[in-house]
Amino acid sequence: MPTISLDNHTIRTMAFFKDKTGVSPINCMGVDGSIIFVVESGSAKKAVGQNGEKVKAISHALKKDIKIVERGKTMEDTIEKFIYPIPFNSSKVVRGTLAILLKNPADRKKLNGNGKKTLRQLKEIVKMYHQNVRNVQLI
Repeated sequence: MPTISLDNHTIRTMAFFKDKTGVSPINCMGVDGSIIFVVESGSAKKAVGQNGEKVKAISHALKKDIKIVERGKTMEDTIEKFIYPIPFNSSKVVRGTLAILLKNPADRKKLNGNGKKTLRQLKEIVKMYHQNVRNVQLI
C-alpha cells in the first residue's frame, strides 16, 4: 500500500466528514470541483445516511459535490464500487492504461457524460492505490 500524505485542509475536511457521519474516511481528494471520500467497505450506507441526508448536509456546508466510495480489496472491486450500479465485465492494465470492458455498451454514455468527469475521478482513485495506472479507457 502506498504512503499517502495529507495536508491540514484535507485532515480538517476528513474530521468534518467523520463528525457529521460517524464514519472515519480513509482518504479524501478534490477532483473536478467534487470531493471524493474513500471509506472502508460496508461503511458507505452509514455515511450517506437515510435518503442521502448526511451527504446533502456535507455538500451544502462545503459547497461542493460529494461522492462517497468504498475501497475495494482489488482494483476490480474498487472499480465496481465506484461505477455502481453500472455493471462491467473485466478490466486490464496495458502500458499504463486501465481498460474497462462494460457489460452493456450503452452504459458508456453514463460514464462519459458530464465531460468525462466520472472517468477522471475514477482515474484519480485508482492511481492512488495502483501507481501503474496513468489513464482510464472504456472499451
